[in-house]
Parts: sequence; C-alpha cells; structure tokens
Amino acid sequence: KTYEAVLQLGITTDTEDISGTVLTQQDAFVTDTMLEEVLSKFRGEIMQVPPMYSAIKVKGQRLYDIARRGGEVERSARPVTVHSIDLLQGQGSDWLLDIHCSKGTYIRSLCDDIGAALGCGGCMSSLRRISAGDFSLEGAYSLAQVQRAADEGQAGALLIPVDRLFEGC
Repeated sequence: KTYEAVLQLGITTDTEDISGTVLTQQDAFVTDTMLEEVLSKFRGEIMQVPPMYSAIKVKGQRLYDIARRGGEVERSARPVTVHSIDLLQGQGSDWLLDIHCSKGTYIRSLCDDIGAALGCGGCMSSLRRISAGDFSLEGAYSLAQVQRAADEGQAGALLIPVDRLFEGC
C-alpha cells in the first residue's frame, strides 16, 4: 500500500490523528534535515504498537470500543515493514510524506512515533491512499467520468474484469 500523509508536528491526540482530543501541544522547530534523519529510522522492518482506536480485538472486544469507554489496554508491538518513507514537501509543523508500507501498518501511529522521535509530538492530519497492490489512482475514474459513462450506457466498460483481481494469486 502507498499513502500520502500529512504529519502535523507539535500536537499529540488520543487517536493519533487530528480528529482526536488534543493531549499535548507545543511549537515544533523542525527542519527538513532533522526530519529526514528521523525518517531513516523508520524505514525497513519496525515494531509498531497498534493504536487504541483500531479494530483489533483484545479478549473479544475491539480496541476502539474500549477506548470510547475511556479504557486502555496493553498492546504488544507488532512487526510491520515500511518499504519507503519520503519527504515530499513541508516546513514548520506540516510535512507531506509518501509512505509505501506493508499490510497492518498504521500511518497515524507512524506519525505519532516520528513526532515522539523528534521530541515535539506529532499526529496525522490527512491521509490519501495512492495505491493498494496493483491498483492505483492512475487507473481510477472520477465520479464525473463514471456518471458520464453511465449516462451514455457505457458504465460497464469502466469495470475491471474479475479475473484481473486474482492475477497475483
């Protein structure tokens, strides 16, 4: 999977993304050189603790249900692979990252961990999936394109053949 994510430095939240309750807030004085140095520590196989606001089950309960009730449980770190993590642009507290990672990687946890490594905290303020497997945005159609094809009776021509979904199996 490949994502574009915005890392917002200086803020930590209970959900590890900008929609959560702010836990800490401070000024973040980070340069691209400082960020690049820290990003290098997150490439390859890393151990990652899943966030409390996730669908993982512990003793039959989803973590997000426990978190919404104000609870927290111990979570074990799991191995995930960050094939690449590259700085695309940014300055100050907002940094756009390109991340290619394995299944099971939580990008918001990665942002939280990067902020912690920089000493100023961080959370994910936006996320956009660029690709999953062989499928990417380059092969996607806009809603307007789909509507136009439907209006012309050609919507079926936009569909991917089912056998293509299983090419890599």
